[in-house]
Amino acid sequence: MKYGIASLIMLFYTYQCKTQVLNTKQDSFRFYADAMFFLNQAEFRMHAESAFNRLLKELIVTTADSSKLNFLPSFVKCETPDKSISIISWQVERQPKDFHYAAVVFQANAKPLYLFDVNRTISKINFESFNSKNWYGALYYHVIPAKIKNTYTLLGYRFGKDGSKYRIIDAIEIKNNDIEIGAPIFKHTDEKGEEEWYYRHVINYSPSANVAIKYDEASQIIYFDHVETFTDIKSGEVVRAPDGTFESLEYKIDYWNYIPYQKGEILETAPREKPVLNGDKKDILGKKRESKQK
Repeated sequence: MKYGIASLIMLFYTYQCKTQVLNTKQDSFRFYADAMFFLNQAEFRMHAESAFNRLLKELIVTTADSSKLNFLPSFVKCETPDKSISIISWQVERQPKDFHYAAVVFQANAKPLYLFDVNRTISKINFESFNSKNWYGALYYHVIPAKIKNTYTLLGYRFGKDGSKYRIIDAIEIKNNDIEIGAPIFKHTDEKGEEEWYYRHVINYSPSANVAIKYDEASQIIYFDHVETFTDIKSGEVVRAPDGTFESLEYKIDYWNYIPYQKGEILETAPREKPVLNGDKKDILGKKRESKQK
């Protein structure tokens, strides 16, 4: 089936053929979206992505057009509690372990904002603010209800070029018909009591590990796994993975206060997030979850 779709793409590019399947721009839009996620050949995925992006700006021009991106679980949607802002994001694997990210930000009574990632060293973005022109790229899957002035807090996820994974706790604000990503609202205090203000909180961990984040609405605290560096005794591989303890960000009206180690018995087990993706049994990447024996 995948090879058949790949052949159809090549024919479409070579001969600009018109078929019953691709007789409208919306049909082509859906076709290229499916192809850029699921084709085996990298060059075919990139051709499909390029065609999809051209149609994206033609077909997604108002807030109502967000419904045109609801047909695949690989498009991840999150929105503010008041539904004034919604974000649909996705990732495309252009080459093995080379993921690229895009998103559309919808807001009431305004044109959609298109985000396409640029090359960034993700581990070094804690003190930078971005906009739609220089975004680092991520899948955003949850908006935390607690609002700091005009800024919303997002939970995001992405891969690094070396195969590592990142969880990102970020802030967004719409300004002058553009989006400002990142804000100095994450307060860190060192052992000497000196304050440092981060623009986001980034958690880096190994491909074989999994980090969980959970926002507890009652206490207004974001809990997440503390990651340590371990060396596998058998393989000698260096792994960054949770060690069973937790860190947190506590809501303080004007900022998030970072607590490097969450003391006490607030949680008996590691927090587990439950993002809802169209009510199906797929993960935030749109892949079918594997059943686990208990």
